[in-house]
Amino acid sequence: MSFFGKKQINESELMKQISTVLNDVKNGKLASRIILHSNNTPLESIAWDINNSLDQMEIVLRESRNNIQAISDGQMHRSMFPAGLKGEFKETAIAIAKAMASMKANERYKT
Repeated sequence: MSFFGKKQINESELMKQISTVLNDVKNGKLASRIILHSNNTPLESIAWDINNSLDQMEIVLRESRNNIQAISDGQMHRSMFPAGLKGEFKETAIAIAKAMASMKANERYKT
């Protein structure tokens, strides 16, 4: 099989993975990732970008959920840090951190 033929198979497999991951995302499963071994083609670059975007989404959602649960359990030590997040992910994390600070203040006031 020629190099070009092999590339076509890899692209086909990569397209299948992308489709599977995006279908998972559509159904609310953000832990799926596209398995990549390089970033040499435009399609691989798109796949890396999808994985990185999912990482950002997952961090914001997971940290929000964990912080809310910690505050509900009376654990005031947890905080949400926007470091490493970009754009709206970072802006959302900052807004959530401010809201959580208010929740913590309310919980402290109750006690």
